[in-house]
Amino acid sequence: MKKTGVICALLSALIYGIAPIFSKMTFAWGNNGMNLAFWRATLSLPLLLVLALRGGFSLPRHAVKDVLLCGLMQAATALTLNGSYGYVAVGTATVLHFVYPLLVAVMCAVLYKQRLGIRKTVALCACMVGVAFFFDTKQPGNTTGVLLALTSGVTFAGYILCLNRPTLRDMPTFQFSLLMSTIVAVVAGVFSASTGQLTVALPPMAWVILAFVSVATMVGALTLFQLGIRWAGAVETSMLSLLEPIASVVFGMLILGDALSWVKLLGCAIIMGSLFFVTLY
Repeated sequence: MKKTGVICALLSALIYGIAPIFSKMTFAWGNNGMNLAFWRATLSLPLLLVLALRGGFSLPRHAVKDVLLCGLMQAATALTLNGSYGYVAVGTATVLHFVYPLLVAVMCAVLYKQRLGIRKTVALCACMVGVAFFFDTKQPGNTTGVLLALTSGVTFAGYILCLNRPTLRDMPTFQFSLLMSTIVAVVAGVFSASTGQLTVALPPMAWVILAFVSVATMVGALTLFQLGIRWAGAVETSMLSLLEPIASVVFGMLILGDALSWVKLLGCAIIMGSLFFVTLY
């Protein structure tokens, strides 16, 4: 079963890595980050509802607060990460977003007084150096995109910490996904509508891509990720998830023609190297 778990984890990382590539393609047809966050969460709701109800749906009152907090963190991540696609290459955004494992360690050190240790401290410093390679003041909007992507890493780190709460740890996968998608849809809908960015004026192909990305990530990749943890283990699945930013960089260059300078590629290498260093040793 471990081999099957490894395959599930790899497929999950690959889907998560490629999905933003297709999402950004819709920007050429009038889509934007906030609208993307709304429809990506909304279009998967009917299928998630069916799947959640099949297993029996129940939400204890004492879990409502944790669900809302976790959902708000997920919504903030969706808005900032999707928003960054309008300013920087998808691969760049995904690599910067993936500083979250080290941010989780920092938050645990601050909130729970857990020691970072020399290894994580060195990796964190290396990550900060790698991030600096992505700032390009000559490119319009670059700083905004980099900051949005980094912010998504911060909020996703908060989301990971929320997942450790006892009320959420054992919640059925599809029920949890349904609740998260609902909260993201509501928050993104309010933000996109209030800022005039909510739109349905997209060509049919854009809707096909949005529907595909929504179902592929919120149902397919999420389920594969859970199966990977169950059959291969959490550590192995986390290691294999590092394929996600690599896939985003490679397919962004191949499909979208995203150009990364040698300086930014070096930044990618430093960040990914620090993550491998922490994960493997």
